[in-house]
Amino acid sequence: MGSVCLLGRSGRGGGCSSLVGQHAALLRGRLCDVGRVEDARCMWQQLTCGRVGVMHAGGVLQDALLARQSMRRLRLVGAPKLGGVATLYSGAHANVLAWSMLFSSVAALLGNAGQINYAAANALLDAAADVRRAGGCSTVRVQWAARRGGGMAEAAVHEA
Repeated sequence: MGSVCLLGRSGRGGGCSSLVGQHAALLRGRLCDVGRVEDARCMWQQLTCGRVGVMHAGGVLQDALLARQSMRRLRLVGAPKLGGVATLYSGAHANVLAWSMLFSSVAALLGNAGQINYAAANALLDAAADVRRAGGCSTVRVQWAARRGGGMAEAAVHEA
C-alpha cells in the first residue's frame, strides 16, 4: 500500500496534523519548503518508493495596490509557487515524477484588487504546467477561486 507525504513550510499543516494522526499508516507530515533547494534535496532523499505524484499548493499573499507593490512582495509571493515548481521539476528529480497537479488561482485570469503579484505568480505557475504537459508529462493545473469558509483569502482577512 502506498502513502502520502504532506509537506509544509510552517509545519502547522492547517487541519492536516490531526488528519495525519488519524491516518498514520497512510499519511506522513514533513516540515519542508520545496522552494528552498536544501529542503527539496532532503525531501527527495527521503523518498523510498519509485515514481511519485506531486500536488503542489504553495502560496503566500502580500496584497497591496500597485503603487505599494515591490520586488520584495513579488519575491515573497512567487517563491512558494515558482521556487517550488523549479525544485520539483529540476533535472535531477524530474524523472521520478509520474504526475503532478499544480494549484493556482483564477486570479491569474481575472485578477483581484491588490493582487498583481499573486496573479503574476499564478500565471507563471499555469505556464509551467502547460510546458510540462506539452513535453508529454502528466500534469494538471487547478485554478481555485476565493471561497467562503476557508482558503488563503479567508485566512488573510482574519490575520489583518
